[in-house]
Parts: sequence; C-alpha cells; structure tokens
Amino acid sequence: MKNKILLFFLIISFSSYSQGLKLINEIDLNELPTINDDALGFVSDLPSSYSFEKYVPPVMTQKGASCVGFASLYYGLSTMYNIKFNITESTKKFSHSFDPYFIYSIIKSIEGKDCEEGSYFNEALDLLKKTGAKKNVISSLFGL
Repeated sequence: MKNKILLFFLIISFSSYSQGLKLINEIDLNELPTINDDALGFVSDLPSSYSFEKYVPPVMTQKGASCVGFASLYYGLSTMYNIKFNITESTKKFSHSFDPYFIYSIIKSIEGKDCEEGSYFNEALDLLKKTGAKKNVISSLFGL
C-alpha cells in the first residue's frame, strides 16, 4: 500500500507541470503489483544527499506531448546506462542516450492517435519490456 501511495503522489506532483502524461484511473492504480520494500534495495541509513547529475545526458527540447518518452527513455534509461558503464563525459553521455520518441511513436501508432496526445507510463514501460529501446539517432548524425 505504501508503494501505491508514493506512486500516486509522484504522479500527481509531476502532472501539474506535465506536457502529456496521462494519469491512470483508481481502478488501474489498484491493480498495480505491490512490491516488497526489501526487493527494491531500500536501506535504513540513507545519505543526506546524493546526485546522479554527472551521468544524466544533456538537456534536450521536448517536442509534442512526449514527456513519458523523455522521462523513461532519454533521461531514465540513458542515465541508468551511463551509471552502468561509468560514462560521465558530456558528448559520450549524449551519444549513448536513448531515443525519447521511439516508445512514444509506437504507442501513438498502436492507438492510431496523433502525437499531440499524451501517454501513460505503464504503457511505455510494458512496451519497453516487450520491444526494448533504441539509441538516439540524433547523436549519430553528429558523429558522436
């Protein structure tokens, strides 16, 4: 229950500034699996602060209602990749980044809707599990 409440508050706090995130209804929220805190690696002695900033790819301008793609692929997955391979140089972080429009375009093609309508995080994450992700094409255009 605690995890569902945390997820709910995260979604609400981000939605006030969102550019396309769709909120799931309460029935779907209640169907999300509950994860035991032990499985997430939580500890009782957290540091007072910690930053992943050195691993985050450079800021890009988001076009359309693609915030779910940017949050999950470009910033989330790219940062995880950079942490895993200890990539901290700016051009390398960008060249190894993941395409934020990849998952967004798949969702929109499945729904048959235009790219000005938002998406649900759970749709994007389910598709990522099934299809995977692709690197950002923009970085290869610049020879990075």
